[in-house]
Amino acid sequence: MKDILCYNVDAESETGAEIAKLYPISGYPALFFLNPDGSIRDILGGFLPAEPFAGEVARVLRDEGTLSGLRARVAQQPHLLNVRYELALKLRAVGDEEGAAAEIAAIRSRDPEGKSEASQRIALEVLLETFDQRNPDPVPLEALLAKATVPEVLFQGHNLLAAVYGFQTRTATEAELPALRTKEIASYRALWENCPEDLRARASLAVAFSLWERREWLTDDDKDFAWGVASSAVELNPENATAFDTLACCQFLKGMREAALATLERAVALDPDNEAWADRRKLFSGEG
Repeated sequence: MKDILCYNVDAESETGAEIAKLYPISGYPALFFLNPDGSIRDILGGFLPAEPFAGEVARVLRDEGTLSGLRARVAQQPHLLNVRYELALKLRAVGDEEGAAAEIAAIRSRDPEGKSEASQRIALEVLLETFDQRNPDPVPLEALLAKATVPEVLFQGHNLLAAVYGFQTRTATEAELPALRTKEIASYRALWENCPEDLRARASLAVAFSLWERREWLTDDDKDFAWGVASSAVELNPENATAFDTLACCQFLKGMREAALATLERAVALDPDNEAWADRRKLFSGEG
């Protein structure tokens, strides 16, 4: 950062509060990169470890993915709708709602059928803005996902849809429950299939353990799927006791008792004070 003039401002101090009014701060730490004319080039929010932080600084210095960089690309290639959408998100982040709305309008004008990646991301965004978390209706989301082709949209949408189906099972009748569970498990499959690489470590834990919790509804094929995801969880989280516990549970589902007990010992070694392991041992050994 030798070519950057750095200023540290306490935004909650008397003088800092006046400066903070000039910038859209949603949380701390907030790092604003300014152009020589004082306009915002980019924002980094929250703490980042040294290596990714250095990468982000280098990106900003190259003017890639910044406000000015995205504006330049849109001016040169206005047909690149994904770039327009990224610009809209960046404009919204700096508080320019009018500018963001103009980019969204331009995308819709150029893609009236809503088939592009940008349009699909916008459609999901609009749906989420009006989604009733207290009384969720899966029908609009199901309709959107039936037409979606973008992995990011499919991942986010099915992640929410699985939660909606799970919510509905709480009040479902015995007759309604099997269909809801089938849909819920199908959504777990879809979200895993479309999971971005940078989220697979965390998602693998969530998906595999959620399937274990729904074990009474799993088909043999579902159990194979759960085992595969749990195996990925261990590969992606080699020092995580929960990952080994989850794999042990999925091995047990497939009738692999000895393997499950051996894998459980890996979890015990990583987290020896966890009292849940005793119950697991009893279950896997047939005592619980």
